[in-house]
Amino acid sequence: MDVFAPDSAVPEPLLRALLVGGDASPELVRAAGLAETLAQTIPQTLADGPGAKRGGMSPADLELLARDLRLSAWEADPLRGSLAAPVLTRDAARPFLDAVRRNVLQTVAERDRPPDDSRYFARLLERREHDKTMSFLFGRLEAEPGNLHWLRHLAALALAAGDSEAAARAAAHLRHSPQGVLAPLAFVADRIDAEAAFLHHDFVLAERRFASAWAVFPMGPVRRIWAEALLRLGRRDEAIALLGRDFAAHPCNVTTLLRLHDLALGLDRARATLSGGLALLLYTCNKAADLDHTLASLAAADLSFAPGARLVVLDNGSTDATADVVTAWIDRMGGDRLSRVDLPVNIGAPAARNWLARHPAVMDAAYAAYLDDDADVPRDFLGRLAAAVQAFPKAGVYGCRVVDAANPAHIQSADLFFEPLPEPPGDPAFSRAFEPSRAHLHSLDMGRFDYLRPCASVTGCCHLFSRDCLRQVGDFDIRLSPSQYDDLDHDFRCLLAGHVPVYQGHLRVLHRKRTGSQGRPGGSQYAAGFANQFKLHQFHSREQFAAMAEAAFRAARLDAAVKWSWLSERMPAGTAVPGEEEGRM
Repeated sequence: MDVFAPDSAVPEPLLRALLVGGDASPELVRAAGLAETLAQTIPQTLADGPGAKRGGMSPADLELLARDLRLSAWEADPLRGSLAAPVLTRDAARPFLDAVRRNVLQTVAERDRPPDDSRYFARLLERREHDKTMSFLFGRLEAEPGNLHWLRHLAALALAAGDSEAAARAAAHLRHSPQGVLAPLAFVADRIDAEAAFLHHDFVLAERRFASAWAVFPMGPVRRIWAEALLRLGRRDEAIALLGRDFAAHPCNVTTLLRLHDLALGLDRARATLSGGLALLLYTCNKAADLDHTLASLAAADLSFAPGARLVVLDNGSTDATADVVTAWIDRMGGDRLSRVDLPVNIGAPAARNWLARHPAVMDAAYAAYLDDDADVPRDFLGRLAAAVQAFPKAGVYGCRVVDAANPAHIQSADLFFEPLPEPPGDPAFSRAFEPSRAHLHSLDMGRFDYLRPCASVTGCCHLFSRDCLRQVGDFDIRLSPSQYDDLDHDFRCLLAGHVPVYQGHLRVLHRKRTGSQGRPGGSQYAAGFANQFKLHQFHSREQFAAMAEAAFRAARLDAAVKWSWLSERMPAGTAVPGEEEGRM
C-alpha cells in the first residue's frame, strides 16, 4: 500500500492523522479509529463496486489498514491489555495471528488488571514524586506479581525518569515471574533493557538487547530503535537497511519514511552557511545564571556558519545580576559582536521580541533568530539551521527539536500540527477552535524525531526567521503578554501569509526550563498560560484555522510524496522478514 505516494488513495482525514506521525499508541489508536469509521460509513450496497471507494480505498482496504494500525498500537505498548483486546477481537472475527502472537496477546489482555480505585496512584503521578511512586509500584507488584497493570507503569516510568535500576528490576520480574505466569512475555524484558541502555548511551548493549528481542518476537518498534543504535555505533548501512525493511512492512509509518530518506540522503549530517547576515536575539528577566550559561554556549558556537552574525540581549527590567552578566560577556566577545538593550521594566515576551525586531542589527541582516535565555545550543547549531534554509528556502520560519536539559529523553517540542475543531452545537462562546498534535509528548527521544520537514509550528525556544517573513507577518501579539503562545500565534499567522514553518529535527537544543509545580493547575504560571491559550483560540475565525491547518498538511503531504518518490527510485524495496507481511502497517 503506497500510503504516501503522490497518487495516494488514503482518505484525507486518515492521511492527515498518518502524516502527523509518532510511534506511540495514542496516535496509532486515533488513526485506527478513523480507518474503522471510514470503512463503516460506506454504504453496504456499494461495498463490492468501485462506487464503494472513499478517496480510492475500499471498505476492505480500510478494515485491513485499521487492523494493522491496531496491531501496531499494541506493539508500541505491549503490556497494555486495552490495546491487546481490540486486536484479539479482530482475530476472533477473521483470524490473522499466528499461535505464538495470539498467546502473547491473550496473556496481556488477561493479566493487565487495573484496580477499582486508582486515586492514590493518580495523585502520586500528578505530584511527580519519583521515589515515592516507585516504592508504591514495587509494593503493588509484590502484592500482585502477575498483574501487568503495575509492571507496565513501573517500566514506563523508570525509563522516562532514566532510572536504570528500576527498569532492570521490571525486566527481571518479567523473566522470573512467580509460577511463570508472565513467561510468554519474557521477550519484553530484552526490550526494556535495550531501551534503558539506549537512553544511557550504552549503544553496544542496546544493539545486543534489541537483536535478542527481535529474534524471539519481531516487532516494529524494536527494529526501529535497533536501527538507531546501529547508527550511533557507526554501522550506518545496516541501520538504513533495517529502516528500509521496516518501511516495506509498515508503509503507513511516516516517521520511518522521513528518517529513512534523511539518512539515505545524508541530511542528518548536513550543514550549510547563512548568507546575508544574522541577528541572534535574546530577551531576559531576572535569570542571570541561565543567561550566563546560554551566552557561554553561543560564545562556543561556530559562527562561521553565519558570517558577521551579531548578538543582541534585551534586559527586560531585571533586578538581579543580569546587567553584570551582559557586561562581562560584552567584555569577552566585544561590542561589535554583542550589544545590549536595557529596559527599566519588564514589558513581556511579545513586546520584547518586537523591540528586538526593530534593532539595527536586524535591519541590516537577512535573518533573525530568537533564542530563549535558558537554552543551550550545540556548536554547529547555525549550520544545522542553515541546512534547513537550504532545503526549504521559501519557508521563512525554522525551528528545531527541544529537549529537557535535566532529562534529555523528554522532548519538549518538535513538529507541531493541529486539527480545527467543529463549532459545537448551540454556538457557545469561547469554545476551543483546534486540537494540537502531541506525538512528541508520547515518546522518549531515541532518534525518531530526527528529521527535516514542514509543519504547522515550531518552538520559539530557537526560532529562525527570514527578514522578509518577519516583516510580512508583523509583530508578535502583545495581547499574549507576559508570555506563552505568542510564538505559536506568530507561526499561525505565518501560515496565513504563505510561509509554512520548517522543523529541523537534526538540531537538538537543550532547554533548562522545566514546567514544575508552578506550571500545573493552581501554580503561579498556570493561570497566565491557560488564559493565553484561551485567547489564542479566539484570535482567528474557524475558516482561518481551517486554512492554516490545510496549508501545513498540504506542505507535509507534498514533502512525504517527494521523499517517497525519491526512495522508490533510488532504493530497492525492503524485504519483509519471517513473522511479518510485506505491506503491513
